[in-house]
Amino acid sequence: ANRLVLLKAGLKPENITWNGECSRCHPHKYFSARRLGINSGRTFTGILANPT
Repeated sequence: ANRLVLLKAGLKPENITWNGECSRCHPHKYFSARRLGINSGRTFTGILANPT
């Protein structure tokens, strides 16, 4: 779903990557507000822009 949103926003497919891992399914590697529930109190999102 996120990939489709990015494509519709005009990003080129070659500029979109996905490591195939779900933050909810890999709690030892990633924080997941979905896994912890509504009272987790924090979220993190990141976008890396390459100006070239």
